[in-house]
Amino acid sequence: MAMLLQRLNLFRNGLAIVVLLLGLKTVLFEKIVLEGQFESHCSQLDGRRRYCISYSTRVQEIKDYGQPDQNKLPMDEGHGYIWRLYSLTKFEERDGGVYIEVEAIALSRDISTSVRWFTKPVVERVSRGSMSTILQRTREAVRSNIAACDGKDLKTCNYLQGNSSR
Repeated sequence: MAMLLQRLNLFRNGLAIVVLLLGLKTVLFEKIVLEGQFESHCSQLDGRRRYCISYSTRVQEIKDYGQPDQNKLPMDEGHGYIWRLYSLTKFEERDGGVYIEVEAIALSRDISTSVRWFTKPVVERVSRGSMSTILQRTREAVRSNIAACDGKDLKTCNYLQGNSSR
C-alpha cells in the first residue's frame, strides 16, 4: 500500500483545486518516492450527483529521499512506474448513503518483453493497491468529516468549514 507523506493544497477556487502530493511506495524491495502536482475540477449535476476529473500536471521521482543528497529527477526520468495519472470520480447520493465510482488511468514506462512475465504482476498489484488506498483514504476523510461535524447537518457544516465542494 502506498503511504502519503505530505499533502499540500496549493490553490482552491470553488470546485477546482490544485494539490501537491508526496507518496512512498515499496516496489520490488525498493522504496520509490514520487512528488506529484494534481488538478481536480468538480461539477455538480444535480442535488444528488457530482463528478470530479483529476489529472497530474507533474510527477517526479525523488532519488535518495530523506538523505542529505536527495534530489528530484527531471520529469519522465527514473523508474517510470508512474508517469501520469488521470481519474474520473462519480458520486451519487442514494439508498441512505453515497456511492463512489472511480475510473483511473496511469501511464507508466513500457515493460520490455524479456522481463514482462516478472514485472506484469507487480505493476497490476501496484495499480490495485493504489485504488485500494484511494478508496480507504476517501472512507477515512468522510468518517473524519462526520466526526468533525458532530451530528450537525453535513452540508451546513461543510459550508461553515469552507468545504463547500464536498
